[in-house]
Order: sequence, then structure tokens, then C-alpha cells
Amino acid sequence: MSDAVKEAVTRRKLERYMELLTSQNEELNLTAIDDPAEIWVRHFEDSAQLLTLYNFAGARVLDLGSGAGFPGIPLRMGEPKINLTLLDATDKKVEFLRLVCDELELDGVACVHGRAELLSRVDGWRNGFDYVVTRGVSRLNILCELALPLLRIGGKLLAMKGVECHNEVVQAGNAISTLRGQLENVHRYTLSSGRLNAVVAIRKTDLTPAAYPRRYSRIKAKPL
Repeated sequence: MSDAVKEAVTRRKLERYMELLTSQNEELNLTAIDDPAEIWVRHFEDSAQLLTLYNFAGARVLDLGSGAGFPGIPLRMGEPKINLTLLDATDKKVEFLRLVCDELELDGVACVHGRAELLSRVDGWRNGFDYVVTRGVSRLNILCELALPLLRIGGKLLAMKGVECHNEVVQAGNAISTLRGQLENVHRYTLSSGRLNAVVAIRKTDLTPAAYPRRYSRIKAKPL
């Protein structure tokens, strides 16, 4: 298949994705953005930025708090060899993710209803992923406690944030070190609309202490 044909197929699939997203948005509260041009840039293009920064071929990747499927589904469309799990705590959103994967013929994607702080106590989940990717889930100090236990040593948390994330990164310093991570980089990039965003990359350096993660109520009330 030529590159031009592949691009056309991908575009048709993204257009179908947008149709599903907009038709079910009111019921499921999937996105605050309803303009098609904005969806294309702020969801599809933004999610795909990760493909320009990292090689996901053959990697086991968890999209934590996937919601409407961002960034995980665009990643899978751009890299068919990704081993992808989409995780969300809302059952109806997981049903939506399954529908999208079926409609777009994205084989081998696991759509899971559950909570990270509970699943990280399950064999095959804790220390099980090469990457945890997130977009708009929580502040970084909370996110680290949910994500780092799920990563293998050397794996990376890739947290997609607004460009003004410096203070959030600084405030997460204690959480990062306590959970055995290390700030690797903050990649800043510009979308075609001129909007600036960032990806905070945190590498896991050692096994997360067994006491973490705590119950979510505790994590939220007293973040590290």
C-alpha cells in the first residue's frame, strides 16, 4: 500500500472517529470541543505529537484515563505495532472506546473499565508497561502516584500538558522522587493553529515502594 493510500485510509478513519465523537458527545460528555476543525487540531493532531517524539513500535502502552480515546487511539492509528491498553473508570466511556476500535478496525486494543490505583496491585499491571500516556487527567503529583507503579523500570510516563506547566512540574518533585522516578524532559511543541503545548516525560528509575499507590481519596486529599 502506497503512502498516499495509507494517508487517505487514515483520514477516512479519523473522519469516522469524529462522527462517533460528535454524535455521542452530549450523552457521554466526551469533549468540550465541538467544532470539527478544533477537534482535528486539538485532539487528533495534538495526540499524534507523541509519535514525533518516541518510537512506540512493539511497546506496551497504557492510555490512563483515556476518556474519548486521546491520545491512545491516534497513537494506534499512527503505529499499528503498538500494544495498547485504553483504561477509563467510566463504563460508558469504555463502551465508546470499544465502539471506536470496532468501527476503525483497530485490532488488538484492550479497552478496560477500571481504576489505576487498584489495577496497579494486580499481576501483569504493576511494573508491566513501557509507557503510560495521559492527557488532561490530573495534576502531575497525583498522576505520578497513579502511573509510576504501572511502569517497568526504565519505562516512561508521558503526561500531555499545557505549555505553562513549569510550576506543576516543580510541585511534583517530591512525588517523582518518592515514587522512584526522574524528570527526563519537558518537550514543548506548536500545533498548526499556533497553540503551544508540552509533554512532560518522567522515567522510572527503580521499583515504586509497595505502599504506593494509596487509596484515591488519600491521594487526592494529601498528594505527595
